Amino acid sequence: MNTINKLTTFANTFQKVLVGLDLASKEIQLSYVDFDGIEHDYSLKPSKLLTFINEQSNQRYVFAMEACGGSNFWATRIKALGYEVYIFPAKSCRNYNSSKNKDDRGDARGVRNALLIYKTYPESATFKPCLIRDEINRQEMFMVKSYSDLQSKITATNRNLIAFLKEQDALKGYSYAMTPFQTIHHIKDFISEYEYCKNKVEGLCEHLEFQCGELERYAINLALIENKFFEHYAKTHPSCEKYLSVLGVGIPLAVSVSVTTQDDFTRYRNANSFISYMQLVPIHHGTGGKNKVGKHSSDGNKTLKTLFYEGGNSLVVAHNKLVAAKKLDDKKLDLKDKRIKIAFAKDIARNIF
Repeated sequence: MNTINKLTTFANTFQKVLVGLDLASKEIQLSYVDFDGIEHDYSLKPSKLLTFINEQSNQRYVFAMEACGGSNFWATRIKALGYEVYIFPAKSCRNYNSSKNKDDRGDARGVRNALLIYKTYPESATFKPCLIRDEINRQEMFMVKSYSDLQSKITATNRNLIAFLKEQDALKGYSYAMTPFQTIHHIKDFISEYEYCKNKVEGLCEHLEFQCGELERYAINLALIENKFFEHYAKTHPSCEKYLSVLGVGIPLAVSVSVTTQDDFTRYRNANSFISYMQLVPIHHGTGGKNKVGKHSSDGNKTLKTLFYEGGNSLVVAHNKLVAAKKLDDKKLDLKDKRIKIAFAKDIARNIF
C-alpha cells in the first residue's frame, strides 16, 4: 500500500486529515490527502495561512510542521484556533521526504508522511514531537540560550587574553583559573608597561582594550541575567526548589531545566532517555559486528549539556575538598578526566528526572 492509500485509509478510519506544512518567510507550502484520496498541495503567503485554514478546514484536520525559527509561533496560532498540531524534528521530516528533489512541496509532504507514522504508531515511532512553546516560554528560552552564549564568549575571550599574557611573560604565573576581571587588570598593567617599549606593534593596545571592553560587557550582562531573570524565575516556580535539592544543581541549571522541559518529563521514556536528549552519551561506531565507543557526542541540547557538565565538575571539586580536609575517606579524583565529570553529570540528570 503506497503512502497516498495509507493517508486515505487513516483519514477515513479515524476521521482525521493529516496536513503537512513547510514554513518559510515568504511562502508556506501546505500538503494533505483528503477523504477521497486526492492529494492537495497549496502555496500560500504567511499572512493568508490562518484565513485559508479557517475557510478550508474543520476540526478534523491535524497539522504538523518541522522545527524551525517560526514553528512555535505558527503552532500556537493554529492551536489557538482549536486544531491539533505537532512540531517534529527537521531531520525526522527529511527522512520521510519521498521527493527526489529538495523543494518546499517535497518538504511539506515529508512532514505529512512523518505525521502519518507518528499518529499510526505513537509508541514505537523513532521520533517524538517537540514541545510547543508559548510566547512567554519562547522569551524565557531566549534568556537561557543567551546565558549559555555569554558563558561561551566569556570563556573564549578570557582564555585568549590569558594565553597572550602567558606568551609575553611566563614567569609572572598567569593562570587559566583567573577570573575575567583579574585578566582585565593584568591586561591593563601590560598596556601601561607597553607604552614605554621602543618596538611596538601598531594597534595592539587598541585591540587589547577592545577585547577587555567586550569581556567586561559580557560579564556584566551575564550577572544581569543571573540576578534579574534567574533569581526571579527560581522564586516564582516551585519546581526549581525541587531541582535545587539535588547535589550539584545551582540556580542556572534548575531554571534552565524548568524552562527547557516546561517541568514535563513524560515525553521521555526514562532517565536515560532524558540523558540521551542532551547527548551526554558517547558516540558508538559499529561495523561487521564490531562496536567501538568514541568520544561524547557534540549534538543534543548544548545549553543543558554544558550546565550539567559544570554541575558534575562542581561535585568533583567538592569531593576533592572533602578528601583534602580528611572528612571523606577516599582518593582524590582527577580534575582533568572528563569521563568522571560526565558520570557525575548523568547522576545529577537521573536525580532530577
